[in-house]
Amino acid sequence: MKQDERKVLGILAIVFGGIALALSWIPIINNIAFLFGIVGLVLGVISLFINRKNKKILAIIGASLSIISILIVLGTQSTYSKAIDKATGISTTETAKDNTSKKSDWSFTGNTYNAGNLKLKFGKSEIIDGIGDNNPKVLVLHADMTNISDKEMDADGIYATVHAYQKTDKQNKTLNPGLPKFSNDGKQPFEEEQNNLHNKLLPGKTVPVVVIFELDNDSTVTVKFSNDSFKDIGSKTYEVK
Repeated sequence: MKQDERKVLGILAIVFGGIALALSWIPIINNIAFLFGIVGLVLGVISLFINRKNKKILAIIGASLSIISILIVLGTQSTYSKAIDKATGISTTETAKDNTSKKSDWSFTGNTYNAGNLKLKFGKSEIIDGIGDNNPKVLVLHADMTNISDKEMDADGIYATVHAYQKTDKQNKTLNPGLPKFSNDGKQPFEEEQNNLHNKLLPGKTVPVVVIFELDNDSTVTVKFSNDSFKDIGSKTYEVK
């Protein structure tokens, strides 16, 4: 008959594995989650060895949580990397073939957002009716997007580096991408501008685009622009009222 499990290492494995799992979805922070997952896995394996003739429930749970968190970190890192690649046309995994080549700049000055190989110059903004629960309003940001590289580019991942926030009574809420309400004739407003974000833009060419966020309330919206490392490099505020 198996004896009771020696629980200390198993409990520690669950703690580290649980923390790793909770943090594994968050960009940048999930690097720490990966380390926690490794620690939890090591503790779980040691606990399995110590309890090889005893019950191993806690050790198995701790090791499993750690393995799952490690896999999630690896998967999300790949996903975020691909999102950045789509937004900028710069591969985060490839090395430069020419050491003399200059890396594209990331900056936000005035109304101009230099996002790697793409430059977006923001112009007018407007508030219109959107699609969703409770008939929300959406903030539409108009911009001219230019491909400043020598390759075809698209901005599929623009929402990975451009985020909007509105304050509520309790928090500074991240706004979701929005959709404008269809017109009476069934047409989607700004359909061409939205499609321009996803179509391949030829080198040196400029097209109009829109970035749209679903509003939560009528407070001021702060739009933050980040670089390929997800660090904020600039912001702009928009009045809703």
